[in-house]
This record gives sequence, C-alpha cells and structure tokens, in this order.
Amino acid sequence: MAVSEGVYEKPRNFSPPSKREEVLTNLAFSYLERNDFANAEKNYQDALHINPNCINCCINLVFVKMELKKALLDQMNALGNTPKEVKQYDELNAKKDEIVKSAIPILKKALIIEPGNEEAKKSLLGIYRALEMTNEYNALKNSK
Repeated sequence: MAVSEGVYEKPRNFSPPSKREEVLTNLAFSYLERNDFANAEKNYQDALHINPNCINCCINLVFVKMELKKALLDQMNALGNTPKEVKQYDELNAKKDEIVKSAIPILKKALIIEPGNEEAKKSLLGIYRALEMTNEYNALKNSK
C-alpha cells in the first residue's frame, strides 16, 4: 500500500545493525564516571561477549580492574598491626593479586587484536613486573 501511494520505492526487509555493543560501552563508561566499578566491569564484559575484538572494551576493562586494585590497596593501607588486621591484610593482598592476574588475558587479547598498542603493552609489562613474572616480562619486552 505504501509503495502504491509513493511513500516507498522498493519494499524490502532490512534490519539495521545492532547498537547493543555501543549502548553497553556507554553505560559502562557512565558507571565508571560514578566509580561504580562492579557494574562498569559487568557491562564491559557483556560488550566483549557481543564483540570479542573491541579494543576499547579490553583497555577500559583493564582500567576498571586496576581501579578495583587501588580500592583494595587503600583498604590494606588503612589496616593496623593486630593479628586480626594482619590476617585481613593477607586476604586483601591475595584478592588484589587475583584481580591483577585477571587482567593479563585481557591485555594479551588486546595485543592480539592490535599488536602495536603501546598502552596495552606497557600495562602488561607493569603487571608482569608487579607480579615478578620475569620470564614473561623479558619475552614481551624483547618482542617487536
């Protein structure tokens, strides 16, 4: 009917590309601005499920993980020397190391997607240095 009225020329079924990745990335960024790192991380993960090659999602997800690490460091620095606080310090330190280790595969993936990404390479080198992963550090440092 619309074709006969001259509103449309060629009827066809057309679905525009999904904006879901863009919406999730923007939502994650807005959570990041509010320092809501848990929701930012979730949205970046969801965006990566939609587009596994999203370099910005990888870099920003690592940033979120480093912010979570900073929050744990602040908690650790506020602790005293009582046996209970020392135990809590050790638990927080283990949690911090796990967060940092969880960023390694994301950065490796970012370097696969974009091998020349200096930001990802510097971040990965810093993590290797912090976790005393000397062999991995040297291998990445000596790579092109």
